[in-house]
Amino acid sequence: VCKKLDELDSYEEIWIFTDDQTLYRRIYESKDYSKEWKLIDTTPLKDFELLELMRNASGLVIANSSLSWWAAKMRRNRSALVFAPKPWFFKIQVNDEFYPDDWNLFERDNSCQNL
Repeated sequence: VCKKLDELDSYEEIWIFTDDQTLYRRIYESKDYSKEWKLIDTTPLKDFELLELMRNASGLVIANSSLSWWAAKMRRNRSALVFAPKPWFFKIQVNDEFYPDDWNLFERDNSCQNL
C-alpha cells in the first residue's frame, strides 16, 4: 500500500500518524520513496484534535483502530482515497458492511497475526 500511495500523483507529502515510531522508521528507511513522508508527533494531541487532523486529510491509509476508522468514515473530502486492512482482525470476523463501498481494501501482512 505504501508503494502504491507513493506512486499516486495526487499527493506531494504523506503524513504518518502512529504510536509506533520505531516501526514507522523501520518501514520508511527500508524503502525508496519519491514522496516526502512526515511523521506527525501525536503525543501532545488530544484524541479529538487527532481525529480532526486525520479526517481533513486528502487521503487515508488506516490501521485497524476505531480512531482511524472514524476519521476515514467522517472525512471531509468525500473523494479522498481510503485504504483499509482486510481482515480487520485476524481472529474475529467482521461483516463486509463494516467497510464502506468506496474504500480500497488491502491484505494485512501476516507478521501482524498476533493482533
